[in-house]
Amino acid sequence: MTERLDRIEASIESTRSDIDDLLGAIAITDRQVRDLRGESADAQQRFETLRLEAQADREEFRQSWNDAVTQMASDRAEYRKQAEADRTETARRFDAQQETIQRLLLAIVDLSRDNNRLRDRVDNLEQAS
Repeated sequence: MTERLDRIEASIESTRSDIDDLLGAIAITDRQVRDLRGESADAQQRFETLRLEAQADREEFRQSWNDAVTQMASDRAEYRKQAEADRTETARRFDAQQETIQRLLLAIVDLSRDNNRLRDRVDNLEQAS
């Protein structure tokens, strides 16, 4: 019976050792699970931070784009207004040049007419003399 008790005791001792090993493994696994949870929470926080930064960047880009489009529309309107003013000024100058040319032509015609009259008078005087 002592032999049998020794074997039971050895079996219990072996079981205790296995239980201690199992408890150690459970403690290690528990620690690893906690570490993973912490890493997961850190990763989730980093992901959330990156997502918020990306969202802010998109909003900033969208605002910049809208500002650029608004500026382009404003510039285009200003350009059209200036182009119309330039066309009006060019037309005014052209009309003024045409008027000046017309006056000069009329002055040449008048001068030619006066010259013809003077020649006719001279011819008349020469024939009369």
